Amino acid sequence: MPNSSYDSFKDDVYAGKVTKTSTYKVMLLDAGYDPSQAHTSVADLRAYEISGAGYTAGGASITPTFVKDKANHRQTITFPNAVWSNSTINGARYAVYYVAGANDAASPLVACNDLTAPQTTLNGTLTVNALTINDSTPA
Repeated sequence: MPNSSYDSFKDDVYAGKVTKTSTYKVMLLDAGYDPSQAHTSVADLRAYEISGAGYTAGGASITPTFVKDKANHRQTITFPNAVWSNSTINGARYAVYYVAGANDAASPLVACNDLTAPQTTLNGTLTVNALTINDSTPA
């Protein structure tokens, strides 16, 4: 499932848990995480979150852009680059995008970005490149 939205994402949109104006975040997970469409909230993956200097638990706030493509009947969501400057991070393998809720169970997952290999910094900068997902809409 790397580099795609979670199955629960569209359900959360229809239920009003995820909107364009929600507070979005991206968190980093280690290689022990096994991406699964069965995961629905941050509570399902908190145990795999990395830690380190320059990284705050829960990750970084980001502001995605939304573009409706009427010709192709889809919504394109682009999550911008996420940057952790002056960080010491060891083994970040996945970046998971989610909506910040009152607690982990109330924080729905949106998408997972496979960084291909564990990323490490030593008083350096870790950049997770932008991720774009396309979600079909009814015709």
